[in-house]
Amino acid sequence: FSFRLDAVFRDKVGVSFSKSEQSAPSRTIFNLNLILSDMDPGEGSLSATLWVRNLTDKVYQNHAHDFTAYTGAVFGDPRAMGIDLIWEY
Repeated sequence: FSFRLDAVFRDKVGVSFSKSEQSAPSRTIFNLNLILSDMDPGEGSLSATLWVRNLTDKVYQNHAHDFTAYTGAVFGDPRAMGIDLIWEY
């Protein structure tokens, strides 16, 4: 059994609109992997990884755009979870 916790930091990013100057705030996103390996399924080997991206479910602005008539922002992905199973035979 093993685990990995990582943090991804991004500093404040300036965003220029025709109407104003703004910035997307800095952010830190945490990801987690829990790994169970070397399981014996009877034939070959089996490993399982439970993963979580954006562990704290932080809402953050990725970038923004200005199309004169339309100004908008694109936000980052919400928390996502999954499991990877690998069977080698």
